Amino acid sequence: MGTLLVVLGLVLSVCSAAFAAGWLNFATDAQHVRGDYLQPLAATVFWLLVAAVGFVMIRVWSSHQVRDRNIERLRRLMETATPLVLRLAGVTALAFLVVTGTAQAVVIGRQNMTPQLANQSGYPMIEAAEWIRTHEPPNSVVMARDVEFIFHYTRGRVVWFPPISDPRVLMDGIRRYKVNVILVVHHENNYWLPSEVACFQSLLKLRGDAFRLLYRGGDSWVYQVLPIPARN
Repeated sequence: MGTLLVVLGLVLSVCSAAFAAGWLNFATDAQHVRGDYLQPLAATVFWLLVAAVGFVMIRVWSSHQVRDRNIERLRRLMETATPLVLRLAGVTALAFLVVTGTAQAVVIGRQNMTPQLANQSGYPMIEAAEWIRTHEPPNSVVMARDVEFIFHYTRGRVVWFPPISDPRVLMDGIRRYKVNVILVVHHENNYWLPSEVACFQSLLKLRGDAFRLLYRGGDSWVYQVLPIPARN
């Protein structure tokens, strides 16, 4: 095992160092040049550590005292019925992991070969964001929970929809940042709680007259923020 780790670590560290030094080329993103350089550099360090662990294992096993003691322990273990049970349990567990992992990989591979955008979990956001891009002025300010995701599709200014249940605080932020439209999306699993649906429902209860529904998708809604009525 120690020899295997040394060989594996040295070979992969040399390959990673070749990519980091530019001796071997790979496709890079012009916007993430630093990240593309740091990744093979980190891989080089990782595989060198793996080789070092293997070298330590070889040195420890080479000690006659440690080696003899471990061999004696293994001999005593093999004389019992425990090894057979452990082997069967290990083979069963390994076979289960291989079969389930392979089945999942095949399913994912088939989906990647024939991608269906409409079946993706983020499709309601994509659909609503594209509607905003094609129907709203370019200078519109959008409030949404997934800021980077929505900005990618709308290419306009996006402010974060904070998980705040107090509708007065939300309304104050909407007016302060001059929000024009609010994107509300229903998610099966919400990273931030309360969800944007719950937060916006509290807004509608307090100031339903301040919003107008512009678009309704499968699990997404786009609301226009109406201007403050002029006082006579």
